[in-house]
Amino acid sequence: MLRVDPLQRCAVLLVYDRYLAVLPFRRSETVQPNEKTALSTAKLVKSGMSWERRATAPLLATFTTCLSSSTGEKINNVIDMQFLHGFYEPTLLVLYEPIGTWAG
Repeated sequence: MLRVDPLQRCAVLLVYDRYLAVLPFRRSETVQPNEKTALSTAKLVKSGMSWERRATAPLLATFTTCLSSSTGEKINNVIDMQFLHGFYEPTLLVLYEPIGTWAG
């Protein structure tokens, strides 16, 4: 399960139903997300924003965290997760079942 922050600051990936892999994105101050005109490759190279030309990745250093140890709660059986809108820092809401249920 992969979720991306509404302001595109990071992405979170659920791994093995227990760990979160956080992928922070590199941000550029000169490109606005709501820009109406598409930038051409030549403009990107001129302004120095082409990450291929600068030999830097669009991601910052990634890290993982265990849901149980980082939150203090026993988080198992994650059903869904979603980033919340309107927060200064990326804030993740996790919907989970503490005790797994099944039909049968």
